[in-house]
Amino acid sequence: MNYLAHLYLSFGKEEHSIGNLSADFIRGNKGIKDMPEGVQAGIRTHRQIDTFTDTHEVVKESKRRLYPLYSKYSSIVVDIYYDHLLANNWEKYSNESLEDFAARQYKILQKHKDKLPLQLQKRLPSMMAHNWLVGYRDISGIAVTFKYFAQRIKSNIDLTYAHQQLEADYDLYNDEFNRFFPKLIDFVRNEQK
Repeated sequence: MNYLAHLYLSFGKEEHSIGNLSADFIRGNKGIKDMPEGVQAGIRTHRQIDTFTDTHEVVKESKRRLYPLYSKYSSIVVDIYYDHLLANNWEKYSNESLEDFAARQYKILQKHKDKLPLQLQKRLPSMMAHNWLVGYRDISGIAVTFKYFAQRIKSNIDLTYAHQQLEADYDLYNDEFNRFFPKLIDFVRNEQK
C-alpha cells in the first residue's frame, strides 16, 4: 500500500497517521522509542500492513503478472496501482469525500510536521501543492508517481510506463483490489483492538 491507503488505515488517529506514513522513511527501530506512543503505533501498523499485503494471495496474483516486467519492483507497482484503485473506489470504503479526507490529512501532516522524518518533511510541500492524495485518482497522477520512482531507483528496470499495464488490465486489477482491501481493513481493525 502507498500513501493514501496508509493514511486511510490510520482511521482518523492523528499521531497514528504520522507514524503510518513515516514508516517507509525509518530503517529498523532506531529512534522509534523516542517518538510519541501514537506515532510508534502508526509505524507498527504500517509494518503489519506491509507484511499482510506482501503475503496475501490476491496481491501475489497482481505481483506475479507484473514480475516479468518489473522484477522485485512489482511490489511497488502494485502498491501504487492499489492507491489508484482505492481513490477510484473511495465511496465503497468511506463516507467522507476523497477531497475532504485529503484536505484533513494535509492539515494533520502540517500540524505534526516536526514529527515527520526529514525526507518526508521536505516532500510535504510538493505533496500538498500537487494534491497527491486526490491525484492518485487519475492515471496521469500515478504516471507522475511512476516517473518519480523511475528517477529514484538505480536499476535497469524502467517504471516510467508502468501505468500502461494497469490500463491494459484495469478490470482485473480492480477486481483483485476489491477482493483484497476489505480483508486488509478487517486485519488492521483486529490488530488495533
